[in-house]
Amino acid sequence: MRTRECGWLAALSLASLSGCALDADWLVLLPGLSFGLGGLLLAVAGLALLVASRRQAGMIRRMRDFSDGVGVVLWKMDPASGRYLQVSRRAEALLGYPCEAWLAEDFWREHLHPEDREFACNLRATQLALGLNHEIEYRMVDAGGHEVAVRDTASVLRDQRGCITGLAGVLIDVSAHRALVQALDESESRFRKVMEQIPNIAVQGYDSERRVVFWNSASERVYGWSQQEALGKRLEDLIIPDAMREDVIELHRRWLEYGEAIPAGELALRTKGGATVPVFSCHVLTRNAHGTAEMYCLDVEMEDVKRTEAAWRESERRFQLMFAKAEVGLALRTLDGRLTQVNPKICSILGYPEDQLLCLDLAALTYPDDLPAELEAIAACLDGRQSSYSLEKRYVRHDGSTVWAQVTSSLIRDESGGATQFMTVVEDISQRKDREAQIAWLAHHDSLTDLPNRALLRDRLERSIARAQRRERRAALLVLDLDRFKTINDSLGHAVGDQLLQQVALRLRNAVRETDTVSRQGGDEFLIVLGEISDLEDIARIVQKILERMELPFELAGQSLSSSVSIGISVFPDDGADSDTLLKNADSAMYCAKEGGRNTFRFYAEAMNESALERLKMESALRLAIERDELTLHYQPQVELAGRSLLGVEALLRWNSATLGSVPPGRFIPVAEDSGLIVAIGQWVLAQACEQVRRWRKEGVGDICIAVNLSALQFRRSDIVATVRDAIEGSAIPAHLIELELTESLLMQNAEDVLRTMRELKALGVRLSIDDFGTGYSSLSYLKRFPVDRLKVDRSFVKDAAENPDDAAIVRAIIQLGKSLKLDVIAEGAETAAQIDFLTAEGCHSVQGYYFARPQPEREIRALLTLAAIPPAT
Repeated sequence: MRTRECGWLAALSLASLSGCALDADWLVLLPGLSFGLGGLLLAVAGLALLVASRRQAGMIRRMRDFSDGVGVVLWKMDPASGRYLQVSRRAEALLGYPCEAWLAEDFWREHLHPEDREFACNLRATQLALGLNHEIEYRMVDAGGHEVAVRDTASVLRDQRGCITGLAGVLIDVSAHRALVQALDESESRFRKVMEQIPNIAVQGYDSERRVVFWNSASERVYGWSQQEALGKRLEDLIIPDAMREDVIELHRRWLEYGEAIPAGELALRTKGGATVPVFSCHVLTRNAHGTAEMYCLDVEMEDVKRTEAAWRESERRFQLMFAKAEVGLALRTLDGRLTQVNPKICSILGYPEDQLLCLDLAALTYPDDLPAELEAIAACLDGRQSSYSLEKRYVRHDGSTVWAQVTSSLIRDESGGATQFMTVVEDISQRKDREAQIAWLAHHDSLTDLPNRALLRDRLERSIARAQRRERRAALLVLDLDRFKTINDSLGHAVGDQLLQQVALRLRNAVRETDTVSRQGGDEFLIVLGEISDLEDIARIVQKILERMELPFELAGQSLSSSVSIGISVFPDDGADSDTLLKNADSAMYCAKEGGRNTFRFYAEAMNESALERLKMESALRLAIERDELTLHYQPQVELAGRSLLGVEALLRWNSATLGSVPPGRFIPVAEDSGLIVAIGQWVLAQACEQVRRWRKEGVGDICIAVNLSALQFRRSDIVATVRDAIEGSAIPAHLIELELTESLLMQNAEDVLRTMRELKALGVRLSIDDFGTGYSSLSYLKRFPVDRLKVDRSFVKDAAENPDDAAIVRAIIQLGKSLKLDVIAEGAETAAQIDFLTAEGCHSVQGYYFARPQPEREIRALLTLAAIPPAT
């Protein structure tokens, strides 16, 4: 792209991004395809030969309008962070990501091709440091992992004081047209050689002082001056007769000062020997790549016109060759939609041979639902509201199938400005559309079972409630939980557990009606929406059918296994008038079913059973636990295996209620999480842990690191960064003496937001670890980005690792993964000497468990904190 074009596009991007109205359809006209000097001279030569051939002018217009049909992305970026602040709508078509995704932190850098990332980032940083505008070509990676070549033109934005405030620019997709551009570049080189050697067109170039800068061989022949003699000499001193000298100088001056064109026509010019030679002369008035004014004269001896026409026919052939070999579909069509010229690529996209395609029109090829939008866009072009349009649409192929395409059409006009036809560019985007459909499916369905997820289930439930309300009928919500699923998952592994969930999903779908919705909510919990219920007996019959199906053995891992479900049922409108109430009440009924012996069902009732009342009583007591000073912390040592030295302790919450007595964590922690009390309790635990570190340091015990668990609810709902900062600053302790443990499943929920929060926590100086590692579905691509210090192997794997080859393999893999990522690995639940020997042999860094000590109050654990080596518990 030439400097003038780059500046024009950058200026346009600045105007658009600073508040001007931006029409994405209009952007297709922004990128010009430069034909270079050779193409420019040939184009002007065609103007000189209008008298001889109107066909050459038509070819020039087609080449010009074809170049106007390429789309661009306008962008604005924060120079400090490299983050996009704004992009135009064409960005979505460029990489397949919605515009909102472009605004994420590090989007530009992360979507650079790995081989181009370093130099693109370095160039941008260098040019920004120098305050310079710049242009660069590099590759990006789209949503499907494919390379997209782009040209990026950036301009530096400054405020009134001259300080840099941002970057704005134009991003052009050059990948789809690369073959075409390459062909044009090759054509320019060939044409320049032709213009240098062509025997019948004398071409001379002059600078703003009328000094010769280009003099081809035909000029040498026609005027007798060699190139060496002519370069640097003034035009009037070489070939202008004395009688014309002042007129030529005046015409040149008026062009420079007022932009007045120099008319073409027949002239009698002077040769070196003083003879006169009649030529048809036309003039190209332009500026070079450096912005310097230049004039090119193309002189044709009248007897050579016929030879020139032959040369233009060859040029037309070359244009047709480029048209035919383009990597995108190209077509010329009349204003009423009839195709007049197509290339092989569009024939391939639509599945028609060329002769059949030319017999069809727009309406016959377009999918009926998409035709109105395109007809409206065409009408907008024809009535002058716009000159081009771009849209996504479906074509009907020859075999009846459909294909998605990105279609860009631009008007071609004649010399008087009247519209004559459309140049249409067609790109097959079926693969991108398939990816988008898959993403949309995954957004509303469970990836393991293909059942609707929570979001889609809620929509179906609300629709069923509305329909039941209109028809004065009932609807029901079933909450199902697999009995003893954890036992199967832990003993046979997650792969077998996943197979069981898939088979359960299939049985549930076959047990209900087609109009009902079966959903998996995560883990081993399923929800079913039953619509159009006449009475409670209908629900009971369906539920009984489900229980009977579930009693049949499951064939898993070469063995027959049994499982069952506990089902809770809430009914609209009896048990609630909205989805939230029905969900809550069905969940309560499910717990009643579990406590009633499992493999059964319970309807929700206003009079909750004894266990439900106990749960409510526990929640009420827990709300007062902090105020009544009923919560305490116990501490369990974390021991380095190599020297048996103390690494730190984990703070574990205990509750001794005045009304309920000592309540195990396994009972009150779920209640705290369900009720939201875990947020306040978590803040209390963190504050107490920081205060304990302060006391140990003050009393000379030493710098003891305390690990504190953060619940997912606490991490998401509170300002966790501010909470941690306040706790550390309030106790005046070094931040590295606090370790925050995050569950593996938490990391995969809104991973980018979690990553951002983790980086902020890490900036405070605290240590971060992943708790219960191996029980979730971590993505290694995210794991290597998380700023964690340690992995904690879940106790379910450590328990049988010394005897069970499968568990041993899992523990061994986690240890090796930790070493590869340069992370410490600590094994939880180490209780026996055999487990300690196994973990030591595998190179595990540290352990935590009953083998060394149970969780103990501060006064009892203090004795272990000063020992050089921690002995086994007696």
